[in-house]
Amino acid sequence: MKSDEVVFDHETRKMIYNHIITFPGVAFTTLKNTYNLSNGTLRYHLEYLEKADQILSNIENGHRCYYPLRNEFMVSERFKNQPRLYNFTDIQLRIIKIIKNWPGISQSELIKRTNLSRFTVSYNIRKFIDMGLVKKSNNGKNVFYEYMTEEALRHEVLIRLTMKLLNNEITEEEFFRLNKKLVER
Repeated sequence: MKSDEVVFDHETRKMIYNHIITFPGVAFTTLKNTYNLSNGTLRYHLEYLEKADQILSNIENGHRCYYPLRNEFMVSERFKNQPRLYNFTDIQLRIIKIIKNWPGISQSELIKRTNLSRFTVSYNIRKFIDMGLVKKSNNGKNVFYEYMTEEALRHEVLIRLTMKLLNNEITEEEFFRLNKKLVER
């Protein structure tokens, strides 16, 4: 992977990347029209970003769409003192709202309720899981998702700590120290 300095040394490339972060799933033609770029120029910079492992692309409904590979969700300045509030896109807000209101929803049901592509839903669910906002669980062959409240997240961490203790991966002292920090939060 190339360093960020090399990847983002070009203003056009930086502008394209920032647009993809702001609007995950943006189509090639939208980028082209927004910045008035030729096909060749835009394709060059997008391929450069893909080779540098900064973005990925997928064909959806006949259009090539682009997504960031990094977890670039930043806490909005307006909500700085309120944890767990993020500056999401409209699509992400739709997905997270449905997951929050329908605990145990499947990906197929999410796709039906949002009318989004499987790739878009899957991409955003992975981001929410990485952020600790959504928990994935399975019952045999079925996979379900639920919104992680602060209490549910603490419970999940406590279960993992207990398993580490039982498997001798941490000492009792470490367990109690970490458990105490968890309760204090």
